[in-house]
Amino acid sequence: MSLFSRAHRPDRHKAERLVTEGYVHFREGRLDDALARYEAARKADHGLAVAHLDAGLCRLDLYNRDAAGKDTAAREQALACAAEALDAAVAHDPTSWRGWRALANVRERRQQWAAAEEAWAKVVLHAPDDGTERAEAKRAGAALAHKAAADRARQGALAALREGASADAQRAAAAALAHFLDMASIVPRARALAGTLWRRAGELSEARPLLEAAVAEDGDDVEALRELASVCLAQGDLDAALRASLDAYRRQPTDAGLVCNVGVCHLGLGALDEAAEYLDIAQRLDPGDPIIVRAKEALARAERQSHG
Repeated sequence: MSLFSRAHRPDRHKAERLVTEGYVHFREGRLDDALARYEAARKADHGLAVAHLDAGLCRLDLYNRDAAGKDTAAREQALACAAEALDAAVAHDPTSWRGWRALANVRERRQQWAAAEEAWAKVVLHAPDDGTERAEAKRAGAALAHKAAADRARQGALAALREGASADAQRAAAAALAHFLDMASIVPRARALAGTLWRRAGELSEARPLLEAAVAEDGDDVEALRELASVCLAQGDLDAALRASLDAYRRQPTDAGLVCNVGVCHLGLGALDEAAEYLDIAQRLDPGDPIIVRAKEALARAERQSHG
């Protein structure tokens, strides 16, 4: 066996000793010392589930002790570290109801509602029959049901927006979002997401009112404005398309696609000088963009016809 292999061989005896030392420190209130032992145990033998569990639980206690003095980013980082240890704990011991219970609490604090509900279900599955843990886990999971459903709808929408998603998948995701349009804390930009999904599925009449509502809620939502302009353009409502395109352009004037959209709207309205101005800017920003090249070609044809 090579020196490298020996150096990375799990040492169960050392890991168990470190866990025991960590437990002593933990019981005596020395949380930082306890965590150091637990983390050393995890390194000594990554397959020892209790080392991951104790590290995660200790990190949660440290979070509770120190959270008031930390900013939002630091608190999130602390919870992420606790979650990493607890994820490892349940990966190595999937029946650890204590691990799942701690993980459910961490996921709730991180507002990962669907994942938290799943963790509570694991507690119900694995907790002992003769205790109160199952009943408490059932209540906790039930309390999250609506938030978890909204979270799953959000995840489904984001998945359906990825390249390669079918129109049927986009329609289904948009329909699922319809129940959660007013839950902005869980589904940010819900109307914009739903409108975008309907637009990509080719359902313009479904998309437009949602996108109009989205930009009414947040006039700085450039992506919603871009989508609204596309819908209006496809419907032949060039005035509305121009308004949405200009609003988006003013917020991101160096985005070549947005500049091009303004030019295309002017072109459709017959304002060739304005179209040329914006399409020239767009081409300078992104000379090789094929959409801009085609728009310039369409402008050239329109100019020839106007002179003919």
